[in-house]
Amino acid sequence: MKNGINVLFVLFILNPELLCCAYPSSNLLFQLPSVGKLWGKRLFNIAMTSAPLKAFVIPAETVPDSVIIFLHGSGDTGGGIGSALKAYGFKLPSTKIICPTAPLRKYSLYGEHGLSNVWFDRKGLHPSAKEDVEGMAATTHSLRTLIDAEVASTGVPLSRMFLGGFSMGGGMSLRAGLADPLLSKELAGVFALSSFLAEESVVVPAVAAATATASASSAAPGRVPPVLMCHGEDDDLIPIDWASETADRLRAAGLGGGGGGGSAGLEWREFSGLGHEVRPDELAFVREWVRARLV
Repeated sequence: MKNGINVLFVLFILNPELLCCAYPSSNLLFQLPSVGKLWGKRLFNIAMTSAPLKAFVIPAETVPDSVIIFLHGSGDTGGGIGSALKAYGFKLPSTKIICPTAPLRKYSLYGEHGLSNVWFDRKGLHPSAKEDVEGMAATTHSLRTLIDAEVASTGVPLSRMFLGGFSMGGGMSLRAGLADPLLSKELAGVFALSSFLAEESVVVPAVAAATATASASSAAPGRVPPVLMCHGEDDDLIPIDWASETADRLRAAGLGGGGGGGSAGLEWREFSGLGHEVRPDELAFVREWVRARLV
């Protein structure tokens, strides 16, 4: 048995995704000897989160002059959310839409050995739960790599790129788009649908620092991109109060009343009868919000 585990450990090092696909329910990774179990988990997360993000793409009808990166919710894939966007007619003629898939990684809400396609880990589904700072930073790095490659291949500048998503994807978009210095300074906009941030999120102080710098006399003024948050009044997974409280904290940090530093502030929109899902009328509102910022 020991030799068998050693072989599996080598296979994991070479191709962790292959191992998990071959043994999806056995959790063999987490049955390594206790001495190597912790390192096994760490190596798995490093290997999976450092790989380039795979993406489902909705091409522009013409030569693209803008890009939307749309992040899915926990447990979904780029193809899953991308298919919904196509079915609901979410498109602009000259806008390329990229829907990356989150890496398979540890997800504490599924138990000690739980794995899922998620942008970061969650210790609890509540604003008071501790934010996965390390996991969100790793995903931000992966998104930066994806964005850099897109700028290089299409020539579309960051100033005509939007980052947004649904549920966990929306929260991740707020983290990357508002707390990463380069993305917050250059992105055309950030949107979050059915999403929230932890009460102690690093995003709020990052926004406060950027808008404070923008208000002061500085050779390199801060800037925060315009933000759109949408939420369903009937969301029973992420209560609307969690999202509205996130919006209030971001406004208090400097996104309200025009936002400062070239930011257009935070726009909030509620949708009657909408649960924890995306809906055509909500996506149409997002599309027009994006269109207005591409003029």
